[in-house]
Amino acid sequence: MPKGTEVKPSAIGYYNYWYPDEKRVFLTQESLKVEPIRWTGSNDWGAVYVSADTANKYESPIKVLWVRKNLLRDMTRAPKVREFLKKRAKQDE
Repeated sequence: MPKGTEVKPSAIGYYNYWYPDEKRVFLTQESLKVEPIRWTGSNDWGAVYVSADTANKYESPIKVLWVRKNLLRDMTRAPKVREFLKKRAKQDE
C-alpha cells in the first residue's frame, strides 16, 4: 500500500463485530505490506491484515486496518494490468 494512504483503525461496533473507526483517520507514513481480507463492515472501506507493529502505530486494537475500497480494487488489478501490458508489448515486437 503506498505512502500517504488514508487508513482507519478497527473499532468494535454492532453485535461486537469489527468496523472501521468513524472518528479517526490516519495517513500512512510509509508504504505498507498488507493482505486484503473479505470482511464486510462498510460500503466505502475494506479491511486489510497488517503486522502488529503497524496496527499499534495506527492505533488499531487488532491487526486489521481499513482502506478505501477503490484503492484495494486498484491494488488487486495492478499486477494483472502489468502482465497484460507486457504480453501486448511482446506481441508488438
